[in-house]
Amino acid sequence: MKLSMRVVLSFFIYCFCFFPVFASEDVPSVTLKTVKLIKYFEGFRPSVYDDCAGHKTIGYGHLITSDDGDLASRVLSESDAEALLMKDI
Repeated sequence: MKLSMRVVLSFFIYCFCFFPVFASEDVPSVTLKTVKLIKYFEGFRPSVYDDCAGHKTIGYGHLITSDDGDLASRVLSESDAEALLMKDI
């Protein structure tokens, strides 16, 4: 069975984006490519907005809950939003 180069490349891109190479305490559980992919599709919003389901959201798709304190009244920097994203992942 001969596979096309497109199929092989798609498989490798999928594996590198969604599966970490190693799983240990020294290596993050998600790859940098996964984080970049999430950031690309979510987009950055520094202040609160309603997502498509009507939930209060901020940053890179962080769902605001009662545990977030005054987060709904803040304007986030991209580094703060990335920290929330990493916590969510």
